[in-house]
Formats: sequence, structure tokens, C-alpha cells
Amino acid sequence: IKNSIKLHKYRGTVYSLIKVLEIMELTGKIEEWFEYDGRPYYFRVILNMTSSYTPDIERRLIELIYENKNVRSWLDTILVYLLHDFSLMFASCVITSEEVFV
Repeated sequence: IKNSIKLHKYRGTVYSLIKVLEIMELTGKIEEWFEYDGRPYYFRVILNMTSSYTPDIERRLIELIYENKNVRSWLDTILVYLLHDFSLMFASCVITSEEVFV
């Protein structure tokens, strides 16, 4: 509700689709067809997820995209990259000895 006036004002633009991602607290970007050599009037959504991507998130995202996209534009794909930060520790040990007899 808080963002409905702004979304309605910019409906049909890439800006409104970026705002949809922000409202859903998703990080990602919108690429239009000429940015990725797609078919004319198509666009794709690229998401960088750090948590799980559930069917509910997808359903809500598609619903909001279709409400705010340009009428002549079509959603091509939703690319989801699941990102996870972790630390990997390595340890090594070398033991050598030498005996000298005189």
C-alpha cells in the first residue's frame, strides 16, 4: 500500500519492475531484450538469492511483474542464482627429521 502510488505512476517501466524487487526484498536486476540478445520486447529477471526460492515467492513475483510490466513486453525467464557465503579452512603440517652419525 505504501508504494502503490509510486508503482502506479511508473507502471510499464523498468523502474516499476525494479521497485517490485525492492518491495519483495529481493536483490537482482531486469535485463531488456537488447541487453542480452533476446527476442524483441522480451525481458528477463535475474535474482541473487541468499535464502531459499519457494513457489510462493515465484508466484507472488510473477503476479507483481505482470501487474507492473509494459503491456507489449513479455517475461522471458527468471534466472535465480542461489548464493551462499562460507569459509573453508585448510591446515597442513610438515614434519621432517634427519639423523647424522659421526
